[in-house]
Amino acid sequence: MAKTLNLKIDVKKLTKDKLVENNYTGKDGEVKELNAELVLVEKKQERIITTGTKKDGTPWELVETHFIAEKSAEGEESNYVGTGSQFRDVNSSQATTEAPKGTSGEMTQEDIDSIPF
Repeated sequence: MAKTLNLKIDVKKLTKDKLVENNYTGKDGEVKELNAELVLVEKKQERIITTGTKKDGTPWELVETHFIAEKSAEGEESNYVGTGSQFRDVNSSQATTEAPKGTSGEMTQEDIDSIPF
């Protein structure tokens, strides 16, 4: 089964100055796009958001695995805009453990420092 990521982006957090307008002519005439360049970064510590059971009794978990930031120039502070998560069967080899006690699962300074730009 293919891995899929569920992405959740808070568009209100996007920096309007970094949105790029792209115009071109398509089959149906003029097309205007408004694009944002984002970076998907794998979290060092995954966090279980919720768990449940399928109808057949197989346990599953929803795990926050990534965070999303706007692409920025080197030396420029990154803007955190969302998260990436996956549904996983608990019995699979991908299953994770609970986040350590005292962690909220929020993006830490270490996560921010690991952004590769």
